Amino acid sequence: MECKANAYSKCQCSTIQLNLNEVQYVSEHYEGCLCAACLIELKEEYRSFFQIKN
Repeated sequence: MECKANAYSKCQCSTIQLNLNEVQYVSEHYEGCLCAACLIELKEEYRSFFQIKN
């Protein structure tokens, strides 16, 4: 994966939509760039975890 943080619209992470809680969850567990596949997996992990608890 090549990070294109200086060109956000060209970075694969820009295709993944996360709500504020999901962004916070990801930022608490990881630093730096993550690929789109990893972001999708973390989004699903977050939703699964909080669906079970609620």
